Order: sequence, then C-alpha cells, then structure tokens
Amino acid sequence: MLERKFIFALAFVLVLLFLLPKPLKEKTIHFHPGGNNVALSVKIADTGEARAGGLMFVKSLGEAEGMLFVFPDEAKREFWMKNTPVPLDMIFVSSNGTAVGVVENAMPCEKDPCQTYSVNSPSKFVVETNAGFAKENGIGIGTPLSDLYQTGW
Repeated sequence: MLERKFIFALAFVLVLLFLLPKPLKEKTIHFHPGGNNVALSVKIADTGEARAGGLMFVKSLGEAEGMLFVFPDEAKREFWMKNTPVPLDMIFVSSNGTAVGVVENAMPCEKDPCQTYSVNSPSKFVVETNAGFAKENGIGIGTPLSDLYQTGW
C-alpha cells in the first residue's frame, strides 16, 4: 500500500513539473543607433507558448529590460496588447539584424477587440520594451541589433 502511494505521489510531482511554465532564457542584446551601443536585457520568447504569453500580466519593466520574440521564419508579424498592463515600444527586426519598423507607445488594451500592431516589412525578431525606449535611444528603421543568434534559432 505504501509503495502504491509513493508511486502515485511521484507521478503527480512529475506531471506538475511538466505542466508548470518553464523559466525563460535571458540575454543582453545591443542596438547600435548612430554608432552608439544601447544594451537591453531581454527574456527570450522562442517557443510558441512563450510567444503567446509574451509580456501579458507583467506590471513593470526595468529601464533597460524587455522581451525578444524569436520566430522560426521571417514574415509580417502582428502583435496586440491584451492583458499587457504597461505601454510598450515594439521594434521589428529582420533576419539580418536590422530594425525594419518601430511601433512606439502601444497602449494596453482596455476591452475587446484589441488593436493590433504591425509594420509593413517582414521580421524574424520583435523586441518589446518600455514605451519611449526607441525614441530616447534613437532606435528606428535601419538601426542594427547584435547578439541575436544562438544555437537553434
């Protein structure tokens, strides 16, 4: 009887570990507007689950913090601000590491239907950070971004 309870408890713990969200990887990326170096610490959303959750329910970001969305291909992307309580800048980046568009000051969605945000050019990466970050740091179309690639992307 005791052995059966132990096996059940072990199975329960293993199921919980499998179902709990995995902590996101983190790294520092660097924008280079006008030859400057602007560092940004990002959590990496490189799975479908992580991309779907994004910055939902995150109440604040540090001054130089954000999220890097990594997609398997380069395509036109659309984002929304559902359940995202802080205004954000969205920087769309091509596979060659160059910003192809910026959405500044995307506001939290108050009610459905939520507005969507996109740019005209395809992107492989999207960086979300505090509203005002792009303007304050001179980040716009053509700004290079380094430190994007790692094994598996």
